[in-house]
Amino acid sequence: MERKVKALEQALRQQSAITKKYNEALAALEKKDRFLHTVIESNRNAIIAVDKDYNVIVYNRSAEEMFGYSKKEILYQNPFSKIVPEDLQEKGIEAVRRFIEKSRRTVITKRHYRFRLKRKDGTLFPVRIGLGITYDNEEIMIVANIEDLSDHEEIRRKKEELEHKAHHDPLTDIPNRLMFQNRLRELLEEKNFFSLFYIDLNNFKYINDVLGHDYGDKVLITVAKRMNEVIGERGMVARLGGDEFVILVPKLTEQKEIKRLVSKLIKAIETKINISHHDLLISASIGIASFPKDGQSENELIKKADQAMYNAKFDSKYRTARNLKDQLNH
Repeated sequence: MERKVKALEQALRQQSAITKKYNEALAALEKKDRFLHTVIESNRNAIIAVDKDYNVIVYNRSAEEMFGYSKKEILYQNPFSKIVPEDLQEKGIEAVRRFIEKSRRTVITKRHYRFRLKRKDGTLFPVRIGLGITYDNEEIMIVANIEDLSDHEEIRRKKEELEHKAHHDPLTDIPNRLMFQNRLRELLEEKNFFSLFYIDLNNFKYINDVLGHDYGDKVLITVAKRMNEVIGERGMVARLGGDEFVILVPKLTEQKEIKRLVSKLIKAIETKINISHHDLLISASIGIASFPKDGQSENELIKKADQAMYNAKFDSKYRTARNLKDQLNH
């Protein structure tokens, strides 16, 4: 009898030890679960996890804030129709499917994608998605860590705007003096031949004095646009200020080609400009300097082209002045 009592006591002690270990393990799991829950809920990125059928099983607070859907609106549902734009849904599902297949064949269990997603109010926004996957026997869970890149895009856009403003003329939106100088230095460093055109509109002052600066601005915008259309991707048209423009054309020094291009520019500039029922005929003086024939430095080339432009202006000064005055007086 005593032996039986001792055996029973030993069994009870063993059972108590097992129960204690079980409770400790359960407490550890609950602690780990609380920790993971805290990590997920405190993450500033949206965390969305789906099962093999793409039904949402994890959806944190940041996801609610990012997409505008509450947990009740999205848990245990397929999220693709709600947060993925219609034109990207098929692509998104295919990307997840390929990710699952690849993760089964390799040790790679994480991939990153750039995508556009959709908020509840319908607005689209750029995101960076980190996909991860876990397996529990045959059950899988796909976890998406989603970073909203809207601020990044806004910063990039503002940076581009500032960069554009720093290098472009505010009136005509063509490159300004700074951008012209930078490009000229690049061409000189390349030591490849090119030509520089210095252009000044003849008697432009009369337009501002008689019709006003609004007319003058419209003339400058029109002339800049026309010259850009002639030059296209072949070179750069820039405004130095006032009615002075410059053009840089790489790989152009042959006189026949230069004359042909000058002819096109003059024809474009001298085409009648209609502004508020006023037909204005504008002419221009053009001076040209080619590298390396006419100079080997920035100052030499600009000085050479500027002087050639003034020579051309002097030759046509009296002829164009009277014609322009006649136009403005009618």
